[in-house]
Amino acid sequence: MTAFKKADSSKSSLAVWIPIVVGAIVAISGGIAWLYAHHEQYQSNVVAEERENQKLWCQLKVIQTKLDETRDMSRDLQANYLVKPWGILESYVSKARKLGETKQALMREKIDSLVKANDEIVSRIRLYLPNAMLGEFGKQAQAYIYHAVNYSDRWRAVPRVIQSGEQLPFAVPFPEQFPTAVNEELKRRDALSKANHSALKLWVGQEDSFPVRNCSSS
Repeated sequence: MTAFKKADSSKSSLAVWIPIVVGAIVAISGGIAWLYAHHEQYQSNVVAEERENQKLWCQLKVIQTKLDETRDMSRDLQANYLVKPWGILESYVSKARKLGETKQALMREKIDSLVKANDEIVSRIRLYLPNAMLGEFGKQAQAYIYHAVNYSDRWRAVPRVIQSGEQLPFAVPFPEQFPTAVNEELKRRDALSKANHSALKLWVGQEDSFPVRNCSSS
């Protein structure tokens, strides 16, 4: 009788513990699956953020390069074509009135190139601006747009001004802090890249999945 009671007790214990053990295994398996899915989603989010960050970094780098080009163009015009004390466009008007526009072909070509480069920078700034990280960049970028649009408008007014004898509209000065603001914005995006790289390495352990920067399509 005692043996039967012990057997019944063992069966009862098994009946109690089996569902508990099975439930624990299921819970652990579900937890592991959730952690794996969360791990994969986190990695995917970091990689996606970094791809977008690198695309925007490349857009900024093009703006910086174009700014350097326009600086060199302006310096060339100022060094070789300026009629003191006038600026570039005023000098062109002065020369055209005295010698005729046909004799200013090279200067006109150089100014055309400068205006086109300014217009391209404006287009690229407007594309990037909604994603700006620093308020100072936004402020200086708007100042540059105002300057570049004004310059383009004044250049288009030159033929009329030459014929009429009137003065060119007033110039909007180049925002001298804009190149610095572009550089600081680039540094902030570099810092974000480093943070994303560290996150992948520390939390995901898959440093190799970090996107490689490629600006060839920018």
